[in-house]
Amino acid sequence: MKPLKQIQFMSVFFDEQRRLLMHHWLDGNENINEHELKEIISQETLIIKEYAPMYFIADDLNRKCAFTIEIQSWIASVVAEACITIGLKSLAIIVPEELIANLSTEQTVDEAGQLPFEVKYFGNKNEALTWIKNLEKA
Repeated sequence: MKPLKQIQFMSVFFDEQRRLLMHHWLDGNENINEHELKEIISQETLIIKEYAPMYFIADDLNRKCAFTIEIQSWIASVVAEACITIGLKSLAIIVPEELIANLSTEQTVDEAGQLPFEVKYFGNKNEALTWIKNLEKA
């Protein structure tokens, strides 16, 4: 998987052969403000639209910042729209270790409502990658 871009507090990777996009939160993200968070997610949605992955791993294990209710709704809207537009098949979410960040992740996905792609939660990257590999074989 090759590094695509480093956005403030996030690295984004892409495996062109597998059409697999993955992001990973970097250290120091606990005090991100709303403006920074919207900028990060906006840049990521542009990457989603440009590379049109079939599979997406959101590695949020190291994400410490929690999403407010307003941000949850906004993220659900813009990320879901990008993923639906490009025909994403599956989204694996590696849940944050931090409890409040973890809850805000689940609430963000719930806010997106019924999605035309499968979403599953995992505790680590290996579990998520195994799931994606099994989907590729099917």
